[in-house]
Amino acid sequence: MSAWGLANNAGSQQPPAVPPFAPTPPPPSVDSNFPPPPQLRQPSPPRRMLTRSRSRSPDRSSAIESQQSQSGGEDEEEPPFHWRELVEDQSVPCDDEMKYILTKEEHSALEIKHWENLTFFPLDDPAFYATDAGRVDWLVESFNGTKDLPNKHYLMRSPIVRVGDYDWRLKLYPRGNGSGAVSVYLECVTMQKADFEEFEPFDVLPFPTLQGYSSDAMKKRRSIAVQLSLIVYNPAEPRTHMFKKDAYRFSKRSPDYGYRYFFYPEEMCARSHGQRQPLLRNDKLAFSAYIRIVNDPTGCLWLSDSRDSFEESIHSTGLRPFCGQSPVMAAYLPLLHFEPFRKLIMQQAEPSKLIYDIQTVLYKMLTRTRSGGYGRFAKYGLSDAITCLRRLTDMLCTQLGHEDMQRNCSLMSYETGAFFFNRLRTKCTGSVQEAVNNHATISASAVLTLELQRQEWVADQRKWIKLTNTVKVEEALSVGSERYTLYAAITHSGHLQSNIHNVYVRPDLRADRWYAYKDGVVTAMTFKQAVSAHEGAQRQDAGHLRASSLSNGRIRYDDEVIYAVMYVRDDCRRYTYDTIMEQTVWEVPEAIRKGKPYQRFKDGKTPPKEFLDHNSDLAFRAEQDQDEQEEREREERYIRSVTPIYMPKDGDGDVHLSDVDDMPPEEPNPMLVTTVPSASHKWQAYQDCLGCDYYQGEVFGDKFQGKGWLVTMSGNSYTGDFYQGKKEGQGTMVYASGDVYEGEWKDDVQHGHGKLTYAVSGSIYVGEWQEGRKHGKFHLEGTVTEDDKSLCTICYERDVTTAFYDCGHVLACKECAHQIDNCPICRRRVLARLQIYGVKMSLE
Repeated sequence: MSAWGLANNAGSQQPPAVPPFAPTPPPPSVDSNFPPPPQLRQPSPPRRMLTRSRSRSPDRSSAIESQQSQSGGEDEEEPPFHWRELVEDQSVPCDDEMKYILTKEEHSALEIKHWENLTFFPLDDPAFYATDAGRVDWLVESFNGTKDLPNKHYLMRSPIVRVGDYDWRLKLYPRGNGSGAVSVYLECVTMQKADFEEFEPFDVLPFPTLQGYSSDAMKKRRSIAVQLSLIVYNPAEPRTHMFKKDAYRFSKRSPDYGYRYFFYPEEMCARSHGQRQPLLRNDKLAFSAYIRIVNDPTGCLWLSDSRDSFEESIHSTGLRPFCGQSPVMAAYLPLLHFEPFRKLIMQQAEPSKLIYDIQTVLYKMLTRTRSGGYGRFAKYGLSDAITCLRRLTDMLCTQLGHEDMQRNCSLMSYETGAFFFNRLRTKCTGSVQEAVNNHATISASAVLTLELQRQEWVADQRKWIKLTNTVKVEEALSVGSERYTLYAAITHSGHLQSNIHNVYVRPDLRADRWYAYKDGVVTAMTFKQAVSAHEGAQRQDAGHLRASSLSNGRIRYDDEVIYAVMYVRDDCRRYTYDTIMEQTVWEVPEAIRKGKPYQRFKDGKTPPKEFLDHNSDLAFRAEQDQDEQEEREREERYIRSVTPIYMPKDGDGDVHLSDVDDMPPEEPNPMLVTTVPSASHKWQAYQDCLGCDYYQGEVFGDKFQGKGWLVTMSGNSYTGDFYQGKKEGQGTMVYASGDVYEGEWKDDVQHGHGKLTYAVSGSIYVGEWQEGRKHGKFHLEGTVTEDDKSLCTICYERDVTTAFYDCGHVLACKECAHQIDNCPICRRRVLARLQIYGVKMSLE
């Protein structure tokens, strides 16, 4: 640890007077047509350094940085100079104000230990530790100047201080950096020198490269993680100050960091209540910057440069990012990092649509190329990563063979696996190992996938809840006599139906280096950041909680928890690192190189319109050979969602037309077949997936049909008849509100004779229904309650929420009020309808 670096005399309590530097010539202009970074390019030549700012206002100083809400940069030209007098406040606190000042805690800007404690917050991770620290002190004698001798400096710089083998200094814009406020930045001078190399080779790439693509072109950006703070204070009264702190990653691309709107001139000239003096007194200002350099083995700590997250991910981790947080990509990525699975995929010379899509993703990962559709919005149906992984595994077993999958990858067996209805019961267990010990026999495959219990149906409250209890995920796991090492973790974020999945994978099991695939960015992390931080969500801070109608509970905004883990058997550990540094030899299909969609219809036939429509419920099935027929029969063990089918995308917005039988759909809900199908192809099945409706009962083909029990995510529970995936026939619905309907159904709504019992009032409605609404003759039993008085007098179903103007009568709901032209009470014409919020209306 080096001694504190000071601008001048380190022992003096008062910073020495340092005259402002001479005016700095304007930096060279920046080309507004900044080109996108090419793929696998050699390190770019030095470019103009850009300033980072925490200001939320747009930047007007740089064409590149103007698109970032928290960025800054030196202006291309100095604005015209117009000197204006800053009238200093000469007032002093009165006796009452002094009594108030003495009652509160005051800290001087010269209390070094106090500001160190505030700036250098605990790192809370054994992988990170401080290497050096220092301080820059600077006194500006003439901040504004006088009319005869004004301060015309647009940019002022402090003397240089050496901290941790790097030179540092402060930058001050007295008239603002493209703003009307005073701007202050901390600058790393060393990184701006011409002889400072911006890139360096990766020690080890976490993923191999394709033969013919030079790995030398993928360089790691040199950078350092720094904790910093900036203090501006009155040198005559150090107890008057302004303090801001942060943590940032400095690099040659972004060598300075600070605040464009640190304070306004009016703020420093006026004395606020509770201050002894204003910030500016006698035209003098003092500055201090605290710096602590942190050793970061991941190279991504406090990385916030998001101007091009694609390029930045490659230069910081060596991995290609994917847009979106879809469950299908969460299922693909860990397997593609496993070398036996990669070889199995590359060996398929005539792939099906499913394998073709996986080969396309693999090609992008090997070459780090960016497709033309990268960043487009991709629409996904409701699903989860385990559903996609189970579907993927089963289809690959059909296409590649059961033995190849058993030998080279994970076989997710219903009988011996731990997922869906047979997932690990982790609600009342403290760790994965404990849950495995209490679980039935689990098959010891090469890659072991375990699903944690992260949702529960609370029958008495009639709602689904997301379980966020802490479940310790061990790095080493024992399954019988086999030993496993943690390889990947899949998390679920937000409410139960958010469909947001992130994946954390450790490509090299020898190192403690994890990689997080999130939306459009890949970040290197430690075990504590990737796994320990997501073992459970702590709900102690009520300020981070919010109500969610979809999860029917209180969850955090950052409610991300692990719900699936992957372990690699110890005898297969070598597959995670033996070939990382080797170039992969693969004859890539020409269609994949050119980014073409899969050509399914080789006979020139055009698929029908229903198939080309991405939102169609109709599943087009082309004529298939015997192999495809066997594949379809195997797929009929699963049930597809009744929601529209969305074509799968790899996060780059690339959509490939195909037969739905050949793709791993992102919305299907696998069902366990519990009986052997009869000649009519009707059988008993279960559906139990994270964030999807629960079903137990009969199915026909890929639809609910026959007797069944359905519990929706909204809390409604239906028991009765189904036809073609919809409620039809006799059935009983218990709503989340507690109301119970018993009677006839058609096309998913009440239709025919039925009985509705209201939970609150106990009233019973017996009568006819048509298309979900009460219709025709009925019989009503019960007593009038306060809730009944608040019902619409027209439909008696919805609350009274609308007032008529200008008579003021309130007697109908919004829907019924729009059908009334004259008030039923006073017969006056309704001129307008006013919606009432936050008040429960009732009729007397």
